[in-house]
Amino acid sequence: MSNKTYVSHNSALINLPILDILEQSGLCYTIKNSKLEYLISNAGFKTLFNIEGDFKNDFDIFLPEIAYDMGHEDNLLFTSQVADENSRVLISTTGVEVIVNVSRSIVQVDNESVLVTILKDITKKSQEEQFDAYKQVLTEPEVFEKMLNRFSNIIFSSNNKREIFEGVGNLCLDLLDLEDLSIFLIEHQYEVLKQTVIVKRGQEIQFEDKNKRFITVPLSRGITGRCARTKETILVDDVSLDPDYIFDSKPCKSELAVPIVYKDKLIGVIDSESSINGRYTDKIKRTLEGIASLLAIKLNELKNYEELSAKNVELKSLIKDNPVAIAMLDNEGNYIEVSKKWISQFVKNNEHEIIGKNHFELNPNIPLRWKRLINQAFAGEAVELVNESYERKNGNVVVYTAKVNPWFTAKNRIGGVVIMADDITEQVQTKMKLLESTEELTKARKYGRLFNWQFDLETGLLKWDNNSALFPGFEADTEYSLDSVFKFIDKEYHADFNRVISEALDKGGSYSFIHPFTINDTKYWLHNRGEAKLVNGKVSKIVGDVQDITNEIDTEKALRSQNIELKKINRELDQFVYKTAHDLRAPLTNLIGLIGIMRNEEDKQVLNSYYDLQEKSIEKLDSFIQKITAYTKNTRLPAKATRLNFSKITDEVLRAHYYYENSEKIAKVLNVDRSAVFYSDEERVKIILNNLISNAIKFSDLSKDNPQIEIAVSQEKELIRIKVRDNGLGIAKELQPKVYDMFYRAHKSADGAGIGLYIVKETINRLNGSIHLSSEEGEYTEVNIFLPNQNKAIK
Repeated sequence: MSNKTYVSHNSALINLPILDILEQSGLCYTIKNSKLEYLISNAGFKTLFNIEGDFKNDFDIFLPEIAYDMGHEDNLLFTSQVADENSRVLISTTGVEVIVNVSRSIVQVDNESVLVTILKDITKKSQEEQFDAYKQVLTEPEVFEKMLNRFSNIIFSSNNKREIFEGVGNLCLDLLDLEDLSIFLIEHQYEVLKQTVIVKRGQEIQFEDKNKRFITVPLSRGITGRCARTKETILVDDVSLDPDYIFDSKPCKSELAVPIVYKDKLIGVIDSESSINGRYTDKIKRTLEGIASLLAIKLNELKNYEELSAKNVELKSLIKDNPVAIAMLDNEGNYIEVSKKWISQFVKNNEHEIIGKNHFELNPNIPLRWKRLINQAFAGEAVELVNESYERKNGNVVVYTAKVNPWFTAKNRIGGVVIMADDITEQVQTKMKLLESTEELTKARKYGRLFNWQFDLETGLLKWDNNSALFPGFEADTEYSLDSVFKFIDKEYHADFNRVISEALDKGGSYSFIHPFTINDTKYWLHNRGEAKLVNGKVSKIVGDVQDITNEIDTEKALRSQNIELKKINRELDQFVYKTAHDLRAPLTNLIGLIGIMRNEEDKQVLNSYYDLQEKSIEKLDSFIQKITAYTKNTRLPAKATRLNFSKITDEVLRAHYYYENSEKIAKVLNVDRSAVFYSDEERVKIILNNLISNAIKFSDLSKDNPQIEIAVSQEKELIRIKVRDNGLGIAKELQPKVYDMFYRAHKSADGAGIGLYIVKETINRLNGSIHLSSEEGEYTEVNIFLPNQNKAIK
């Protein structure tokens, strides 16, 4: 490696033979210039943090708070020129969390100072060393929160008990330096605890199966049994003094048993034994109690899932052998199970050939109104189709009656739909034959907007049936020439109409054609069907009918337009639901873990620090909920125009941000035109200003001499102009087109939801206004909003 050269940021060549020594020592290292940009990093560095591709600075690698600390320490070293060494926790943007020993030194290369940083992974060191490394950057309550987060990631990232138990067991041995760990699960029927998994240092993890039986402990015996009976943690520093201890061949001097309890119901016990008296510290006890709280939630969730799976197996069996045609679909429309009647009636194929396939792809001719109704069922509504006709691939028209109901998962989420259908084509055909001989047939045609006609080839005249309900300008039993009829048909359809009629005449068959028909400036859409009739082997006339399908055509066009909008809404909704669930669950998971620890904490000082952490999580949750509320108000509530007092509005908004972090360090400059007479929706204007001012405070640059926010309101003809300008961090030019996207965050250091400017843009659209953003990174950001004066109601 000493023969290699590396290119620095100013293209000077750097020869560093010392890199050979670092490589041979197995250490990972990096080299930066005075701008703290990476010049060199070896493969070990990328492997340690699971990094792919190129990176320029610490923010490309580490979480923002870590990157800030690393940059600050690097700057101090460049200033002092004195080598530095410490231990710290590093967390990458890829989710890798390691404890490292960090050694920094300044090296002169070609009259240029470069920073050489050597990282040594000490994650596997003892528990106390890991706690000390965490405490370099975290308070003690935050250390426990970090520990619990690591266990939380293992527990809630899998639905496999063995994977969860193995991950928790191994991490307990590594982080808590335990000798062993067992997990017992309760069997209420027999009032015993059944040992399920055993983890021992230096040995493979053991699970109970049919070839390997573990012990069972009655609830009336042992330290583990006492823990289960009382549902309280039992810590014994010397088991020889405890009358409940069950002696065995394994040397044991201290024991810790922690109950796994969900809503006061015992699920199991975590048990650990040690060959050292007084081995278990309060830190280990509190950590295991937090783990038990997380396991209780997950094991209850898995229990519900297993019960639901058993019910689904039973449901599938009922569906398969049901005498009714039934199909069970998942929430993507794929077949999960079908009855034999469904196969015989609708598929005419092997049952196994459609399981897993999509219902809508196998039936592409399903009418739009059916899809709309089925989608209603996917949304949670029970729907019914009555006497619905459907054209199969082979051209046959069949009639169905069906009921579509949603089915639900254990978490009360919609898992898909169940369709119960019946082919009533034969019954309908029989009924139609009867109607043809009665006046009801005429009524049916009238209600179906169906008109009969016949065209005589010898006379060249067309006559409407005397029972037909005609369009304005046409009379029953009156003959019309083709020219007089064709003038109502759009000219661009004449050639195709003549073609299908000519083919029917030549072959003595039938035709079907859809075309527009315009009378008195009103356009109708007609489905025209006819059949050539033979007399003595020669075509003498064409008889047929015309059906007015204007409503169907108009509806289909409207649905196409709505479908485009719905796809956009659905994409945003999917993203919104995912991000909302993620941003809501993160602080809630932290709260659950802290509550589990706090139940057994008596030190008021420690409890106060836990309360501070809870307050931060709740404030973050409250901020996100306020954003969601603003989004919902703008989406759902009708706009209401009132006369606006901008002096009062800006004052209220600024007061609401008075206690925001760093708000008091930022000057607010107001320039409001008090003479403006302006009408708009006050609630939505507040939403706009709240988000803009919140962003201006959040991304202020406190390193500047005079950080400030300028708010100006002025009237320009029939428009009101609202300007919010700050001299904060600014936004890079290439990122500006994306700032209005839902959940997009232009600054990696941001801890918000990323929906502020999205809400602003949607709110302005609702008020028929426009927004214009200009910004220069590191200098300023200016947002100008133009809203129309809403003297009339807002649509």
